[in-house]
Amino acid sequence: MLRRHRRQLTGESGNLHHIPPSDHAKERHTRLILSLLAALSLEPIKGQQKYPQLFFNHKDNSLVLRLLRSLSFALPSLPLEVKMVEQTQNPTILQKASGQLMRTGVVSHDIHGYTSSFQRRATYGNYSNAAFQYPLAATSRIVATTTTSPVFVQAPSEKGFSSFAIDFLMGGVSAAVSKTAAAPIERVKLLIQNQDEMLKAGRLSEPYKGIGDCFGRTIKDEGFGSLWRGNTANVIRYFPTQALNFAFKDYFKRLFNFKKDRDGYWKWFAGNLGSGGAAGASSLLFVYSLDYARTRLANDSKAAKKGGERQFNGLVDVYKKTLKSDGIAGLYRGFNISCVGIIVYRGLYFGLYDSLKPLLPADLQDSFFASFALGWLITNGAGLASYPIDTVRRRMMMTSGEAVKYKSSMDAFQQILKKEGPKSLFKGAGANILRAIAGAGVLSGYDKLQLLLLGKKSNSDGTRPLLDPIVQMPHANSQTSPAPTFHVALTATDAPYNKWQCRIMYYWYKQKKALPGSDMGGFTRILHSGNTDNLMDEIPTFVVDPLPPGLDQGYVVLNRPWAFVQWLERATITEDYVLMAEPDHVFVNPLPNLAVGGHPAAFPFFYITPKKFENIVRKYYPVEMGPVSNIDPIGNSPVIIIKESLEKIAPTWMNVSLTMKNDPNTDKAFGWVLEMYGYAVASALHGVRHILNKDFMIQPPWDLSTKGKFIIHYTYGCDYNMKGELTYGKIGEWRFDKRSHLRGPPPRNISMPPHGVPESVVTLVKMVNEATSNIPNWDTL
Repeated sequence: MLRRHRRQLTGESGNLHHIPPSDHAKERHTRLILSLLAALSLEPIKGQQKYPQLFFNHKDNSLVLRLLRSLSFALPSLPLEVKMVEQTQNPTILQKASGQLMRTGVVSHDIHGYTSSFQRRATYGNYSNAAFQYPLAATSRIVATTTTSPVFVQAPSEKGFSSFAIDFLMGGVSAAVSKTAAAPIERVKLLIQNQDEMLKAGRLSEPYKGIGDCFGRTIKDEGFGSLWRGNTANVIRYFPTQALNFAFKDYFKRLFNFKKDRDGYWKWFAGNLGSGGAAGASSLLFVYSLDYARTRLANDSKAAKKGGERQFNGLVDVYKKTLKSDGIAGLYRGFNISCVGIIVYRGLYFGLYDSLKPLLPADLQDSFFASFALGWLITNGAGLASYPIDTVRRRMMMTSGEAVKYKSSMDAFQQILKKEGPKSLFKGAGANILRAIAGAGVLSGYDKLQLLLLGKKSNSDGTRPLLDPIVQMPHANSQTSPAPTFHVALTATDAPYNKWQCRIMYYWYKQKKALPGSDMGGFTRILHSGNTDNLMDEIPTFVVDPLPPGLDQGYVVLNRPWAFVQWLERATITEDYVLMAEPDHVFVNPLPNLAVGGHPAAFPFFYITPKKFENIVRKYYPVEMGPVSNIDPIGNSPVIIIKESLEKIAPTWMNVSLTMKNDPNTDKAFGWVLEMYGYAVASALHGVRHILNKDFMIQPPWDLSTKGKFIIHYTYGCDYNMKGELTYGKIGEWRFDKRSHLRGPPPRNISMPPHGVPESVVTLVKMVNEATSNIPNWDTL
């Protein structure tokens, strides 16, 4: 048996450690294979074997064979055998997108035949290639055929008791505070609305002339504190009502589960209305008697014709007297019409809010005042639409314990119209508009509590984005506890062009790492050429195996994700986070861990526009996965991400990129940014959303200042005339362009740009010059 070694990196040392094969490592290899094949719509089938069977379709035969060849090359501990089984199955997710149904054919391939040429000792000095640490032995096999469904990981939905309890508590607290603040106008509204019933029962001496008159008379007759009469019952009622509404709303939203992209706007909109209405009707059953009690308390005025005594002494007294005179039915008088009203009101209340809030401009999405104003307008609209229903139900409540009662809600409606006119149905509506402030506070307060306490907010499609779509991070970012460090990793070739960029990048990494505000940990240059080079002693380097012949389709397609797959599998990375960087990055300021709350952070690229290419993107991100907006406008770099998340995404990223490259239309549309789309789509397939941080990076000459920024990306050429003017698309009298130095490093002490050139370009040149002046043997690459 050949002796195999594994190289493992710890921090910056680059020390080599020899670790024998282990069952744990083999199991990790198995999980890697499952992740890789999952991206190709392969589905593991539970069985008695140690390793599960995997299924794929005949259309992907050549692709899968090449992939499995590369797996056997990199992971000989798991020799693979592929057998194609004759049968027709349901199409995979990619086939559904293209409307194709494939039929498998009988093909048998022994992968061991491809691996014999790879059974060699690949040793470079004291480095032994980790890809060959295990002997080839027929210990397991993988059988392949078609699958009925793909294996894609989505973000877990928020279900269960903990999520329900959080919704319950936050909604209830927000409701109680806002309702107490609006209690005076709430009581005035009820007094004006129900004054005709009070006049008929002899419990009011004369009609109110308006909101002001009602306020004045109530304070004069009962005192200022009387404006909060019934508020205790109202809070008791309102706490469970609103809390249950919010909790049930998310439940019913998941139950309706209509998607705008999939089902159309109106079906999605109707689902929002239905979910809100059903939530309100469900909670009403539990709290109706409390609503009845607070209505009777609020309308229990001292301004009666005889004596001025109150009818009820408190909440408990309302229950006692009503049960004595009318029984349980008295507590639920008007319940049927209330169900109709609650569906109309709550349906509009929640449905319109969820539907209209996403229409706010991005910079107002999390504004408390914008959310408050929107909630106020929507509450008014919903309240006016359902106000006649509310009047009828409350007038029916007022007849409990009285000699004359309405026969039904329809009878009440007809009698009010006949005797008092339609205007009576809207009495108190003016006060209700003011009262709507309380409803607006509930909605905006609920969103604010979610954002502050949980780092999330409500969203219209039933999902909840973790954080703001674009986050402006201040340079002086203070945190209450130390942020976890991240490992800086970049992929590179052994070409001179990549070498000099890596040397400059590593120089500035060392300069900025120890400064206050930096969370940078170890550093690794992942060399995916398969060969060592003369920078191994200067820069901590991990050499991975190159892609096998037939899979290597260019640096920007597979080399980078393939390198990360191997590095994550075989290296020891002590940090829990990884920064995916590139050779042409320069750390201009100490870089903190921008992955707030454990969510990955990325730089938003204006030219990554999944929505613009939706027809193409849908080949790889089907409708059932959700809206295209789930795909972040990012590339794979710069990204700070939890290592475990990257371990899941990287194999999918590799296979999505290859599948895109093999599609002529996709390749033509995406071009050199294809790999960036590959990472963005792969992340979305795993349900991973990124914090988009515009301060993460700048790209001269388009970005003018380095203030508050962290990385300079010199991917574009900087061309200026001697007046300091940018020469768009033309070689300037002064220029700095990395492509001018393909065969070797730029000279030391590059001439400074002319006066008037932006600070970002000046800083870049100064940093390049400082690095080249201090890096030994700069000219001897």
